[in-house]
Amino acid sequence: MPNTPLNRIHTIMVNTTLPANIGSAARAMHTMGLSHLTVVAPRLPIDETSHANAAGGTSVLDNAIIADTIETALSPHALTVMASDALAIYPSLSSHQTSVRCCVMIFWLKTPKQPSPWSLGVKTED
Repeated sequence: MPNTPLNRIHTIMVNTTLPANIGSAARAMHTMGLSHLTVVAPRLPIDETSHANAAGGTSVLDNAIIADTIETALSPHALTVMASDALAIYPSLSSHQTSVRCCVMIFWLKTPKQPSPWSLGVKTED
């Protein structure tokens, strides 16, 4: 795959409760041009409801990585932006602080010499 900004974005879902939600995320990712999905400790495995909800994004779903821990999923990433309705165990930033850091990292990652991927959209369904 080419080393493009969109190709460096990885979506990580944590502790998903319904396989259909994984498929819906895969469909949305495909629509936005994203292709890297990691699912951490899903409560139920990817199944036919995942594929039904993935619709045109089945390639994202078929290439999804299943990880045991969030640490494993995050380890290769230079920047992680998390969104969750659960209380965070990681440092929290305001939306302004987050946007400033993301802009700095995006410009840094835009250079071809920096192949490190970054993750966006870590979600816990608890």
